[in-house]
Amino acid sequence: MALLRLTPNTTATGSAPRSSTCGVKEQKDRPLPDAAPDTESTHVRFYRFFPDAKEVSIAGSFNGWQPAASPVERFGIGCGQWKVDLYLKPGRYEYRFVVDGNWTDDPFARTFVPNPFGARNAVFVVSAGDNAENSP
Repeated sequence: MALLRLTPNTTATGSAPRSSTCGVKEQKDRPLPDAAPDTESTHVRFYRFFPDAKEVSIAGSFNGWQPAASPVERFGIGCGQWKVDLYLKPGRYEYRFVVDGNWTDDPFARTFVPNPFGARNAVFVVSAGDNAENSP
C-alpha cells in the first residue's frame, strides 16, 4: 500500500509551515482486516491534513456520495492529521472530503472533473494490477 503522508507542520495547501500544539495523544493504528472484503478489492488509504477540522469524512462514487458511510479518523501526535482506509474494486472513482459539514476539494488530488454543483470532484483510479499498493 503506497501512502501519501503529510507532516503535522505542513499545511494542506502547501503554504508556509504552521506550528500548533494539540492535546491529542497518539492513537494506535487499528489493525487492518486480515483480508479485503473480496479478492478483487484493493486497500486504499488516504492521509490528509485538515488542521482546524473537528469532523472529517469522505464521500464519493464508491459510497453513494454518503459522507456518513466513510468517516475519517484522527491519528498521530498533534493536530489535524486524518486517515481513512477503504477497500475498492478496480475502477475510476470521484470523491470529495466533507470537513465540518463543508464539501471540500482534496488538496492533494492530481485530477479533477467538474460536478453538477459548480464545484469539482477529485478523481483517482484503482487498477486491476494494483497489489494493495494504492493511495490517492
